Amino acid sequence: MFLRFLIFITSFGAIVLLSLEAVPFFVSKYHRVQENKIARTARELEDMFILGFRKRWLFFVFTFSPLILGLLGYLIFKISLAAVLGAALGFVIPTLIVRHLERVRKRKFAHQLRDTILMLASSLKVGLSLLQAIEVVVEEMPPPTSQEFGLLLKENHMGVSLEDSFKNLTKRMSLEDLNLLAMAILVARETGGSLPDVLEKLASTIKEKRKIQDKLVTLTTQARWQGIIISILPLVFAVFEYQQDPRLLQIMLSSELGKAALIYAGISEIIGMLLIRRLSKMENV
Repeated sequence: MFLRFLIFITSFGAIVLLSLEAVPFFVSKYHRVQENKIARTARELEDMFILGFRKRWLFFVFTFSPLILGLLGYLIFKISLAAVLGAALGFVIPTLIVRHLERVRKRKFAHQLRDTILMLASSLKVGLSLLQAIEVVVEEMPPPTSQEFGLLLKENHMGVSLEDSFKNLTKRMSLEDLNLLAMAILVARETGGSLPDVLEKLASTIKEKRKIQDKLVTLTTQARWQGIIISILPLVFAVFEYQQDPRLLQIMLSSELGKAALIYAGISEIIGMLLIRRLSKMENV
């Protein structure tokens, strides 16, 4: 009896010591990951000229989003699986929001690019230099074009060459049409060609390209909506069945076969949504 008690005390003490060593390690690791994520997100927001966010606010968002969504999932569905899924969503939703803002901003810049090129061409035709034409773009065009070309001018005034400034701009926006604009400007400066004529032809090419893309988007709209509806239907059906008779889900969760079936269904649903999204994806920027 004494030997069993000694073994129990020894095991318990070992577990406590391991916990005291392991918990600070994982906590510090988690904080380090969070700090890197917050710093990266802050840089991305600054690149999008969203300057109102402070790192303290980002810390609260990334820290409490999993807790809040996990708690809401448990309160709504009363099962631990919903809490886990809610917490997982809380981890990824802030990042997805930032990615969405980045895509929206890039799309807006792309739609303004043709007007930007025409403004550059008309400014050059009246005798302005390229830098003066860019200044006109900064003054006349709305954001994000004015912001990005304003940053280009600031870099140039600080001593960065125009070639490197355009390279930085193409890295930030990563658009094919913008790459063509930068290449046309740099080549015309080196060879001495008629830059206004080149820019007008480039604007005409972008216009025709937009027409084709808009037509393709219209033709694929029905297929995309069908994919979205098909992806959502299983989730809606599962929620409806749970509201009608929660015992059905409890039966699935109480057996190993049921758990395996739910995991298989979840993985299949995710794969199906990714495939539908991939097949119906239309690049329009």
